[in-house]
Amino acid sequence: MRAARLTLSLIFVLTMLGSPSLATAAQSLSISSPTGFPAGGDPTYATNIGLDTGAGAPSSLTIRLMPGVLASPAANPSCLTTAPPDSASCEIGTGTVSILGLLTAPVVTAYLVPPPSPSDIVGIDLVSGGLLTIHAGGKLVQTVQGNVQTVLSVPLSSLGPVASSVSSMSLTINGKLDGRPFNRMPTNCSPGQSSLTVTYANRTETTVASPDFRPTGCAALPFAPKFTATARQDAQNSGTTVTTKVAQAADQAATAAMVLTLPHSTLSANIQAVSLQNTGTPVGLAVASSPLLPKPLRGQIFLVGTPLRSRLKIRFPPPAALTLTGVVSLANDSVTIPAVPDVPLTNLVVKFPGGPKSLLFGNCQAPKGPVKAAFTGQNGKSVTDHQALKLAGCPG
Repeated sequence: MRAARLTLSLIFVLTMLGSPSLATAAQSLSISSPTGFPAGGDPTYATNIGLDTGAGAPSSLTIRLMPGVLASPAANPSCLTTAPPDSASCEIGTGTVSILGLLTAPVVTAYLVPPPSPSDIVGIDLVSGGLLTIHAGGKLVQTVQGNVQTVLSVPLSSLGPVASSVSSMSLTINGKLDGRPFNRMPTNCSPGQSSLTVTYANRTETTVASPDFRPTGCAALPFAPKFTATARQDAQNSGTTVTTKVAQAADQAATAAMVLTLPHSTLSANIQAVSLQNTGTPVGLAVASSPLLPKPLRGQIFLVGTPLRSRLKIRFPPPAALTLTGVVSLANDSVTIPAVPDVPLTNLVVKFPGGPKSLLFGNCQAPKGPVKAAFTGQNGKSVTDHQALKLAGCPG
């Protein structure tokens, strides 16, 4: 601790006296791992950030990790609620900060902590020598392609005058937290890029990572989702409660797209549901369970578009603000979700309740029919699953 205090005191004195003349360095981001990045795996990896020393003092930096690179708060949920601040059981990595390009600050330790804002899914404390703490936040952000990206926001303004002398920093993220897998690599081997955006006193710069995460072995991952469905007609009318469930093992490739085809003879669209289209009234509910999250995500389903071009929007609220869009085809009696994020889901349950304005009507004259589900994995594999659907609740 004494050495840490002396080092920080020296950094502060040098900063007050003025930085020595340094060659201007370009902004950079590199990501590496000694074990590589196995698809769906949990390797330990290092991020190295170089700052543009000619752009003025940095006030904030934002790291957008490659889509599908995620972390698991479920590895130790107490870190987000009841764990003591910066406890050893919540340590997720270590790193360093370079000052003036000449000195290295005491070791920086990273801890998983409660989210700093309602929009964050986790918080991260960066502590140096027990004397200096930066509170960062981590969000899940959906890309325009429908995938999910981890976005880390690190405010550097709390460093005060020292911020203008920071030239680089590094942080190694442990693959495990408290003995359980913490990192999770994509199951799509070409998901996109990581990037770094830094706001300086004079300008804002964005740089893509080089080298970056390089997921490998996607094609070798298993992909075997299982589909089940039930339907029950109301006792008072033809409104029908329909529940579907997709189950997968956590070690499989995540689903990238799915198509559900219903038996028209047994289930048909309810024209009265059109009155709920483009309103704030949900037509269904969704519950998604992931091994990465301590609790299931609970969302609502809304009917949007026009009667002839209808869409189903499955919306999950913050902090995991995600949207799945289902394209309805009346001609094929199908719903297609063309873009599903690369997130491991062990269960996805969708329920459309009955009632006079239910989304679907049942036909007790033909109470049995085949239902088909077709899935495409993030690794390109395809699976179909069939089931004989029996309409319950029919007289007799």
